[in-house]
Amino acid sequence: MRWITRYSPEGWLAALPGQRLTSALLRIERMGSNSEMARDIADWFVPESVAASQVLDDAAIIAGDFRIDPAGHLRLRSSCEGWAAPGGADCPTAL
Repeated sequence: MRWITRYSPEGWLAALPGQRLTSALLRIERMGSNSEMARDIADWFVPESVAASQVLDDAAIIAGDFRIDPAGHLRLRSSCEGWAAPGGADCPTAL
């Protein structure tokens, strides 16, 4: 959260109602081979609860395991075929 506070109005986070339950780590990488993807997903997520889906006409894979890691973060991964998605948008922006 530190980086977002540098680009946001002062005090905006403290002014939000309620309390933060978790934060999310979003890992964005270029897509590898099927075996590399399977290995990376198995290494970063809890296998029993991982879910992954191909999106953007198979230009990217989104994965997550719906678990909070020991540091208190929900982890998500976006793997893109290249940095250009169908329609010309860059893959991280399109996601």
